[in-house]
Amino acid sequence: MISNLYIISILSMISVLIIVIIQNKKNKNKKTKNKKFFKELPNHNHLDYRYGKLNNKNKHKTLIYLLKRFMDYSHENKIKPILMYGGLIGYYFNNKLLPWDDDIDMILLKPSSDKLKNYEDDKILIEVNPNCNNYSVTDSQNKISSRVISKENGLFIDLTFFIEQGNYWVCKDGNKFIKKDIIQYNDEKYLKRGIFEGISVWIPNNIENCLRTKYGENVFTPLKNKGFIFNKKTKTWKKS
Repeated sequence: MISNLYIISILSMISVLIIVIIQNKKNKNKKTKNKKFFKELPNHNHLDYRYGKLNNKNKHKTLIYLLKRFMDYSHENKIKPILMYGGLIGYYFNNKLLPWDDDIDMILLKPSSDKLKNYEDDKILIEVNPNCNNYSVTDSQNKISSRVISKENGLFIDLTFFIEQGNYWVCKDGNKFIKKDIIQYNDEKYLKRGIFEGISVWIPNNIENCLRTKYGENVFTPLKNKGFIFNKKTKTWKKS
């Protein structure tokens, strides 16, 4: 005859086994959140936390220097970063940075992003996010794929990697653009060139459509913005 103690022991073992199975299922289904790789100074989203300096008097000088260095690096390594977002708005109006911009945004298509490597010298740091190949939108802490950072004051160029998905180029931050708006044919050799701040850069095939997709129609009529007014005759921004 089986003792009550034996039965209790068996039931306890079964209970523990059930708990372990349930916990394993929870862990398997739980969305993993990677730690944020790129960090900024508190309350200063466009300054690297290691090198960031407040009260930079000539931010544009640093950004233009970073752009020149990065385009030289890209040329040497057969990489084609494409000007996008705020920088592309500036390009559309007068081929210059918007007066209030304190960073530059560029995108890399898969053929180029695969070639990008970490690089460092005494002036700049190019860092590739270890999470750059995770294109899941759930990895919300790592939307920036890579950065070109000034070691003098912490300003940077943000780089976002895009992959093909149907008729679109997409990235993990939710932005997507029709393929032909970025590049006419499915080969980087067909990318267009333009001059931005005196530097040769790669630009989207259809600038207007890219800006329209991201910002809407109002982006083309900047009556006033950030305390500045755009003069269409002189193609310059003046403080309002």
